Amino acid sequence: MWKKYEQLNVGSEEKQRALREFKETVLHRKHLDSSIDFIGKLVFGFEGPSVLEATKGPGQPLVDYWDCLKTMVRVFESQCGSLTQYGTKHMRAFTNICNNGVSETEMKEKSISACDSYNMGKWSSLVLGHSVWSAALQ
Repeated sequence: MWKKYEQLNVGSEEKQRALREFKETVLHRKHLDSSIDFIGKLVFGFEGPSVLEATKGPGQPLVDYWDCLKTMVRVFESQCGSLTQYGTKHMRAFTNICNNGVSETEMKEKSISACDSYNMGKWSSLVLGHSVWSAALQ
């Protein structure tokens, strides 16, 4: 995206549009990162970030409940916006939310708390649909 921007003519409308799109994308990515982190703290307290990043032992399945993973991704996207391809880095967090028995209701409440003031705009799952990741989990 940045390479595309650099190659455009200085002062052109297209370059201004590309810069605006770049800034929006960076802001949305920061929103995703901070929202996941905040949800972790809301659900698991001070240890939230380490719980979300925990790994299972070798040879163990990534997730115990695939339906839960799909549900948690959809709940998050409905409240916080599409994960986009960038959001794949947060799949472990959603997996750990499921593996620690967080209910759909609690996830929805925490997602609303974390994202209520965020204007999803073009990042809304109503605009983009749910991410490729929630579709792949079906």
